[in-house]
Amino acid sequence: MKTAIAAIIALLSLGLLTTTQAEESPLYGGLKVGAMLADKMSLDDGVRMSSPDAVANAGIIGGYQFKTGKLGFLGAEGELTTSFGRGRADFSRNGAKIPQGDNVWSVTTAALYGVYQTPGKFYAKAKAGILYDRISASGNTLSASATDWHGSYGLGGGWKIGEGALELEYTVIEKNIDFVSLGYRFQIGN
Repeated sequence: MKTAIAAIIALLSLGLLTTTQAEESPLYGGLKVGAMLADKMSLDDGVRMSSPDAVANAGIIGGYQFKTGKLGFLGAEGELTTSFGRGRADFSRNGAKIPQGDNVWSVTTAALYGVYQTPGKFYAKAKAGILYDRISASGNTLSASATDWHGSYGLGGGWKIGEGALELEYTVIEKNIDFVSLGYRFQIGN
């Protein structure tokens, strides 16, 4: 938790260091940190996960915006995240409970989204696209994973600060995993 708080403070500090530019570049990059929230799910080798704790994830984003006039922006955005913390969970294999020990889980994601963003200093954002995820579970007597490609979508909002923006997002990673994140986005070039 202390690591997540330090990351949020670093993101806020970046926002305070930006300067204003006359015209924004269509290219942008950014950093994000947040919590992966999961429900019970099946992994490889008959392993089933239940009662998982949230996992802290951090990642990078990159994108391109096309201006659409007074209606806002359309664009494309790529995102990579990985767990920097691990969450505990209960696991079973083929119906038999796996003994509690250091049983933990984590998730890594890679996604490509189409994005719509409203105009203004405060804005709303919607995204939808395709996502690859790898869910890993490990412990004293446990090693399992699951990988998949599927659709993903999210909603959020932002606040422009200089040439950057702070963004809060809620993303549906898959049927059993959601990601709540805070990010800092900045323009690249001009």
